[in-house]
Amino acid sequence: MRTVSNSSSYPSRTSGVRLVVVHTAETPCEEGRAYNIAAYLANPAVRASAHYVVDPGETVAQVPEEGTAWAAPGANSDGIQIEQAAYAGYSADDWQGADQQRMLREQLAPLVAGICRRWDLPAVWLSAADLLAGRAGVTDHNTVNEAYRASDHWDCGPSFPAGLLMELVRAELGETTAGPAQAEQEYEMRACEMNDGQILLVDGMEYQVLSEGRPWDEINAILIELGRAGLIPTRDGGVPVIEKIGDNAVNALRKVGE
Repeated sequence: MRTVSNSSSYPSRTSGVRLVVVHTAETPCEEGRAYNIAAYLANPAVRASAHYVVDPGETVAQVPEEGTAWAAPGANSDGIQIEQAAYAGYSADDWQGADQQRMLREQLAPLVAGICRRWDLPAVWLSAADLLAGRAGVTDHNTVNEAYRASDHWDCGPSFPAGLLMELVRAELGETTAGPAQAEQEYEMRACEMNDGQILLVDGMEYQVLSEGRPWDEINAILIELGRAGLIPTRDGGVPVIEKIGDNAVNALRKVGE
């Protein structure tokens, strides 16, 4: 994989990775564009960057995954940013084109699957409400903007085949369905871990801190009981699912009792 470094970024993060954010770079979808896009972003005057750029024939790396790219305000600190050689204005028919499909299937889906595997992210497509609730997964710049209102970008556009992308990603991961994470909205609450290790119980737009004054054995027992009651997601064997949640997401919630 070729790399084009970019100084418009930070070498580290202020929070853990929670999201994969997909963009369109507003260029034709054709081979050779990924390197050109990365080279353009590397110009310090542009003041933007990505972790990866994809086109139908290549994936180009830019900012290391442990670093922070400047791409989607509100989701930079906890997101891995991917630029596509494509337009937000593409129609559904455009996304069915040979080059667009090759990019999705041969470059983007394997890349997103690898990121999900490395960072233990669920292969689910997130809404703005999901972002504000602190859920982890995959989304696009438009959804980030809907959630945090920090830019006017609308990529990847209304016709972007997010459902197809997630099917391809789950196939890469060996999953036949979206798994338990896809049904997260059916649960009343979710258990989340902050960057400082605090365990939260999130209920809609409110949360309480479970770890205040409690040892881990007691916290785990509470979570197991909530899982048995069907109130929070669990994995095979009844192990409670504890999601990562970034500081930005917590700040958008209200602490119970305040």
